[in-house]
Amino acid sequence: MRERRERGEPGTDLLGCLMQSQQGGGDGAAPLLSDEQVADNIIGVLFAAQDTTASVLTWIVKYLHDHPKLLEAVRAEQAAVREATDGGRLPLAWAHTRSMALTHKVRIC
Repeated sequence: MRERRERGEPGTDLLGCLMQSQQGGGDGAAPLLSDEQVADNIIGVLFAAQDTTASVLTWIVKYLHDHPKLLEAVRAEQAAVREATDGGRLPLAWAHTRSMALTHKVRIC
């Protein structure tokens, strides 16, 4: 933040947006957020993203648990890709990813 303030260019990313945010609204008269407030907001965003990801993964695991036939189909799909990549020794290619239709559907359900 110090470097950006010294340059006079906060940037257009999340950090820059927060550095230009005003306390209490934005009527033009309120002071900008302090560096501590900006840092607190960044940490909040990071934890929120982590929590959301964990929640989604939990629901996917529960969904697969509740639908054992689908779980077995996804496992078979994953096994086929693993076999196609020599047991995971070869890198995953875009074609492999595109071949996982069930995995994709489970991910977006």
